[in-house]
Amino acid sequence: VIRCLRSRLDAQGWESVLISVDTRKAAVAKEALDAGADIVNDVSALGDDPDMAAVAGDRGCIVVLMHKKGVPASMQDAPYYDDCVREVSGYLVEAAARAEAAGIRHDRIIIDPGFGFGKRLEDNLDILSRLDDFVASGYPVLVGLSRKSFIGAIIDRPAEGRLAGTIAATVSARERGAAIFRVHDVGE
Repeated sequence: VIRCLRSRLDAQGWESVLISVDTRKAAVAKEALDAGADIVNDVSALGDDPDMAAVAGDRGCIVVLMHKKGVPASMQDAPYYDDCVREVSGYLVEAAARAEAAGIRHDRIIIDPGFGFGKRLEDNLDILSRLDDFVASGYPVLVGLSRKSFIGAIIDRPAEGRLAGTIAATVSARERGAAIFRVHDVGE
């Protein structure tokens, strides 16, 4: 799929369009990069597979380091933080330092606070209101707010009815310095 997509993009003159692969596994990242992917989006911030940082560093690809608390199966089972923003931003800065030590260039690192990944409603709102703390790290900040359950909790809508809330949260994130947005409804 990646080879086909890369070929079609290049044939249409869209060589500048970047392809991202979402994986925590170095072997998958390697194959995806070999096939034409440009970005490795690792929800474990290079923490699950000891070979991931070396693969990304050797290839010189862009990496997205995301914070998550716990494992996907249980991360929403009573997560707790003393200071969510301080803990999450500290974790991401440490992950970025490990990435740089593994040979990933500073300008190839993007951080993602991981909205909804092991966070309560109040944690997500705290991150959103203090997003400038993440921006101050010097790394571009990616946010994935689209259709998140915390938005649904606020506006009492199912996933398909959260566009207005998604747009409002995205505008708020942009005002606080977020640079990259993962969305479902691109046009809107």
